[in-house]
Amino acid sequence: MLLTITCYGVFLEQLPLEVSKVTPQTATMVSGIKSSNQTGGEVVWKFTIYDSEAATPALSNDGAIVYIGGGHGLFAANSTTGAQKWFAEEVGFIDTRPALSNDGATLYLTSEDNSLYAYDAETGVQKWESDTGPSIYSSPTLSNDSATVYVGSQNTCLYAVDAATGAQKWHFKTGSVKYNAVSTPALSNDGATVYVGAADNYLYAVDAAKGVQKWKFNARGFSTPALSNDGATVYVGSADHYLYAVDAATGVQKWKFKTGGALNSSPVLSNDGATVYVGSAGTYFYAVDAAKGVQEWKFKTGGNAGFSAPALSNNGATVYVGIGQARYPNINYLYAVDAATGVQEWRRDIPYGDLGTSTLSNDGATLYVADSYQILWAISTGY
Repeated sequence: MLLTITCYGVFLEQLPLEVSKVTPQTATMVSGIKSSNQTGGEVVWKFTIYDSEAATPALSNDGAIVYIGGGHGLFAANSTTGAQKWFAEEVGFIDTRPALSNDGATLYLTSEDNSLYAYDAETGVQKWESDTGPSIYSSPTLSNDSATVYVGSQNTCLYAVDAATGAQKWHFKTGSVKYNAVSTPALSNDGATVYVGAADNYLYAVDAAKGVQKWKFNARGFSTPALSNDGATVYVGSADHYLYAVDAATGVQKWKFKTGGALNSSPVLSNDGATVYVGSAGTYFYAVDAAKGVQEWKFKTGGNAGFSAPALSNNGATVYVGIGQARYPNINYLYAVDAATGVQEWRRDIPYGDLGTSTLSNDGATLYVADSYQILWAISTGY
């Protein structure tokens, strides 16, 4: 069933549910791609995903399946071998990260064809489609109980959608002008508040049950927000080169930290919540004291470090960051950096396009990362 949702209403159409038949893909086992000499950074396999825009992969709850969107649909592949499990064809590009329900049965994803989708995670059969307006660049975020999907749309609205049916629960219109993007939402620890950035340069706090604004903060640009471990602080990057820390309850600024470039990707917190990691378009990757907003270290990447969000090893000792626009002819880097000192552990040279955000395997042994040149890579971490 297709549910067409605008900021002003909803109507329903019937839609056949099917999985497109395609030729199964076989992952290529790779050797000979340059890596630094330290342990880790070896390519395990690579998988062609067609017209990729550096989407972020997601894993099944047991870690056995990796899901990734591309220019022609959604792929599910064996996370160990890269062998294709199923493929569900889509109309628009998928350059966002799928969200998985708590029980692992349903995948939610957005597409540039204006829709939010729900798929059976095991079979790839479409459950429903909701039209939420022009090109969606926001990844979906699930409520703590997986009953509601929150998603931002380029029609300037934040939506709450019933996860079982695709029906709209509420919408919240930001102050952005028409056809301006809304970020991937972040949810408070208690599930009561949704935080979202918008192209009007404001960070919004919205009541998760009612869709009513609680506060807004002028961030002078926006990235996807991140919450402190205790839920008391929201961290958000800005086009004005600053990382902001904002009181999650009141919207009052706690501190700001100036970097060397625009911050377009989400910050990430250390396991103990003491450090915020964030990359900037100014070629540096930063570790910032989460309480004080002072620099702990910075790492020079040689490219746009603000293109993707960092990922942390399971033990929190290593931070991984991919970059874009490094040097001609489009050779880019995936770095492993000591989380405490900022010293490089290893570097993988990727001979294709910009790198998206990495996803770590459940056992911490493999990173999955897509480039903007049609390839999903599985890379060993050294753990």
